Amino acid sequence: MKENQRREFLKKGLAGIAGAAFLPGPLKSSAGVSTGKAAAPALPSRTLGRTGLQTPLLSLGCGEASGVGLIKKAYDSGVKLFFSATYYGRGNNERLVGEAFKGLYCQQCKQCLPQCPHNLDIPTLMRSYMYAYGYRNLEHARDTLDSARVSGRPCDKCDICSVACASGFDIKDRVQDIIRLGAVPTEFLKA
Repeated sequence: MKENQRREFLKKGLAGIAGAAFLPGPLKSSAGVSTGKAAAPALPSRTLGRTGLQTPLLSLGCGEASGVGLIKKAYDSGVKLFFSATYYGRGNNERLVGEAFKGLYCQQCKQCLPQCPHNLDIPTLMRSYMYAYGYRNLEHARDTLDSARVSGRPCDKCDICSVACASGFDIKDRVQDIIRLGAVPTEFLKA
């Protein structure tokens, strides 16, 4: 087999194996993907540009997506990179993708900043939460958490959180959750 043919064969073979993650029934290794609480299957990944973020080799071009179900299923199956463009469905495609992820991540609107009596950088803490739970990248989550410069557990001082998130997130719960990562030694965060 010539080297070029071998490379093509390997590329197509790997793409086929990775694509099997989306097949229903006995060919799929994880039965019953849930609402995102179960761990997504490990897909082959690589670093996204110079960001340091690991993203699966599989992505989803959303141009032909006709409903949020496909997009949500792909996300639950481990896909974290979605492509969309204004010209897909005359802009309706971007609304569809937005609807699929509505409520999943902080929109970084910063309406929460003046509400916190401890002056926490809530958008940065929410981004750290996203890296930890959405991308499962604890190193990046820790770096982001460290950049917020939070000392102690400031949310413990508030009986009731006065921050009303525009996206409806329970800010106190998420901040308390992600701050725990600061106590974990960095050598335990390496993948």
